[in-house]
This record gives sequence, C-alpha cells and structure tokens, in this order.
Amino acid sequence: MEPKVFLAALLVPCLYAAWSDIKTMTIPNMVVLACLGLFIVLGPMVLTLEAYLWRYVPALIALLIGFILNMMGQFGAGDAKFASAIILFIPLRDFPSVLWLYAGITLVSVALLFAIRAVAPSWAAQSGLKSLHEKRVFPLGLPLALTVLSYQALSAWPHLTRS
Repeated sequence: MEPKVFLAALLVPCLYAAWSDIKTMTIPNMVVLACLGLFIVLGPMVLTLEAYLWRYVPALIALLIGFILNMMGQFGAGDAKFASAIILFIPLRDFPSVLWLYAGITLVSVALLFAIRAVAPSWAAQSGLKSLHEKRVFPLGLPLALTVLSYQALSAWPHLTRS
C-alpha cells in the first residue's frame, strides 16, 4: 500500500518540479514543502513509527551534502532541497537500486536534452525553455522527479519488473 499511496501523492508535485526545472531551471520552494508536507502527513499512516523516523536521517544527510555541493557550485540549491524531500519516500535498503535507476534516468534525460539541442537548435533557442537554450546547464529536477516516481511505480507493481 505504501508505494501506491506515495506515488499518488507525489505525482503532481514531482511532475511540476520536473516541468519547472526544464522551463526555468528552478524548483520552487513550494514544491519542496509540498513533498515534505506529504511525507509528514502520510508517512505515519503507512509506515511504522520507527521506519518513519529513520527516513529523516538520510534526508538530512542528503540536504547537508547538497548544500556543500551547492557552495562548491556543483549542484543547485533547489535540487538539493528537492532531493532531500523526495529521499524521505525511499527506504534505506533500496538506495543502491534507486541510485542505479537515477543514473539510468539521468543518462537518458541528458541524451534527450542534447539531442533536442542538436536536432532542433532554433526551436530549442526559441522555446522559452531555459534548459534547452542554456548550453551549460541541466535540469536535475527532471531525473530526480522521474526517479522517485519510477521507483514508487515499480514498488507498487513489482510484477512489472519480473520476467
């Protein structure tokens, strides 16, 4: 039940975060707060108290690492906040699998972004989508959002991953 509840709850804020990051290269704080609020409300309903409380530890570590990387100019602050908020929805035991999922989704996202820039450069420049016309940026909110949504979907329907 937990993944289905989390998937349903995260669908709109994650899709909005991805779209906002593609369009403006920012993830609004309201999206991060919405994800955090959803976990605060739904977490105790679908998780044991111990499991619920332990989810905050990796989220705080991710936030700290994200802000350190942000100060080094390697990671956006919105990406750091969003990553720490969505990490709450992933159990620690699944982090290795989720990191592989994130790597794959990121590679596909980067390839698609560069393909669009290469195939339709005039459209990309005029699209109004900041991520398409600024050459040195990549909207990490896109793979972050797609990763947590994909993870929840795969967890909700595990028979989809069996052959």
